[in-house]
Amino acid sequence: MMEHPIVAEGLTEDELRRLETSFIQVVRWVMSSAHRMNGSIDRAGYVTLVVLEEETVRLSDLATRLSLDSSTVSRQIKNLEDQGFVRRTDDPDDRRASVLTLTDAGADELRSQRASRWAPVSNAVSSMSRERRRKVLQLLDDLAEACRAETPGKATR
Repeated sequence: MMEHPIVAEGLTEDELRRLETSFIQVVRWVMSSAHRMNGSIDRAGYVTLVVLEEETVRLSDLATRLSLDSSTVSRQIKNLEDQGFVRRTDDPDDRRASVLTLTDAGADELRSQRASRWAPVSNAVSSMSRERRRKVLQLLDDLAEACRAETPGKATR
């Protein structure tokens, strides 16, 4: 078996392989579930709506949060605006900038997309005991936090 090229200090090669294999399986499964949906937005649009559900943001802040170039996010926002899911308004603190908010139609679309996209995961997780679910969620939160710490100035919660 070939040695894995990236083994962090304190992490065994076997642990890294298990992590890699599990992530690939889970991500493939979640992505294939999402691809079977008949939705009006793609994955990038979905992620954008999730962020806008949490807060009103400037386009530049959204791009930073998504770890994407502003021009990429601008195209995505234009598409979501055209569908009536996002509204762009003047930033009251800086007239040169605008802020993005989720519309009622965007919130409805997000609810629909969320139900479809996460039904398979919800079903799988609900089959676990309450204690096991709590542990899985805590470990995922810990992993997400560790990943954010590895990318300073990039994606945030």
